[in-house]
Amino acid sequence: MEFADSKYEQTFMLRLYEFLCDMTDMREAYYKKQFSQSSDPLTYSIGKKYLKVFLLSRETGEPASVWCFVDSKGDIFKPASWSRPAKHARGNLWQNKILMGPYGPPSLK
Repeated sequence: MEFADSKYEQTFMLRLYEFLCDMTDMREAYYKKQFSQSSDPLTYSIGKKYLKVFLLSRETGEPASVWCFVDSKGDIFKPASWSRPAKHARGNLWQNKILMGPYGPPSLK
């Protein structure tokens, strides 16, 4: 994943961290209310074109499923498979209100 400059990259990574913290808090609240347990933690890996956000299994600590993909502009994509995003962006990191559910980005209607 390439960025235009290092200042943008730092800002992007800070916003990503805030996004992951917000989504983790939202998932924790949902799981505790619905299932009386903690949710699997979110983490990410950086690829050539996309940053992959995925869940780690509580039992094994291994990657369990892809939660979303994020490109260098901040567009958020629903996963189509483990290694590729769906075609259309479902949100952007730079938006004030990102519509995400406990299971990831919403489907297009």
